[in-house]
Amino acid sequence: MSVIRILGIPGSIRKASTNLGLLRAAGQLLADTPGVEFAIADISHLPLYNSDLETQAGGAIAFPEAVTAFREQVANADAILFATAEYNYSISSTCAMLRHLAQLVPVAHSLTLSRALALPQRR
Repeated sequence: MSVIRILGIPGSIRKASTNLGLLRAAGQLLADTPGVEFAIADISHLPLYNSDLETQAGGAIAFPEAVTAFREQVANADAILFATAEYNYSISSTCAMLRHLAQLVPVAHSLTLSRALALPQRR
């Protein structure tokens, strides 16, 4: 049986945020589900996007270590579950920045283009 790897990404960096609590609850619900691995990305140490932090290493773009680790988490996930509040009919600025960090050039290798994404909505 193949394993489906789901990465939860909170829309807030607060330790006690509701978004993070919802992802923890999702992890508990999925804990006993065969064939599913669920992990929550720790985004508290990621820098704000700043193109000055990108460095050229032998002609290729290199990112800060924390960004590289986050991109690897996204690359290894089969699906991404965002937990974020709605802000002016869109996602939080934190999630927008994370999405941008995950999609940094080269565009042909954008990490989120081939992933299942879920963004729960309140009714």
